[in-house]
Amino acid sequence: MKPMITWPYLAGFFDGEGSLGTYNNNSRAGGNSTLTLCQSGERGREVLVAIKAFLGEHGIPSYLSDRKASDGPIMTRQALWYLRVVGRKNLLKLLPAIRPYVIVKKQIVEDTYRFWILNPPANGFYFRSLNAERKRTGWYGRRSGQKTA
Repeated sequence: MKPMITWPYLAGFFDGEGSLGTYNNNSRAGGNSTLTLCQSGERGREVLVAIKAFLGEHGIPSYLSDRKASDGPIMTRQALWYLRVVGRKNLLKLLPAIRPYVIVKKQIVEDTYRFWILNPPANGFYFRSLNAERKRTGWYGRRSGQKTA
């Protein structure tokens, strides 16, 4: 049976099984935020696939990935599945939709939403020229461990 996904359901799912964080990325100004939902096993994957479809219907892209049972330092019996919504534009669509229904993680949702509203994207000339300079000098290749010419 396919689960019926609604905004209140998604908010409750996030309260119990989700995380929301803002991470610094040196190649971009201002960092990036990611909302992650995690489940294990085949049933968990089915729920995340249904949530991914629901988000897609509302114009919010999301990314489903897995970590096999034998991957990583911890041996698990089932694969772990992750559904991620990444980026300012997508979170500015998602957070207001779940905000009225979130209970446990309401403060982190409100703080992240407020952060993105109060800090507009840094798309000015300085960052365009900085990124062009970094591409020209091979800075990005050095950061990822690649050899530059």
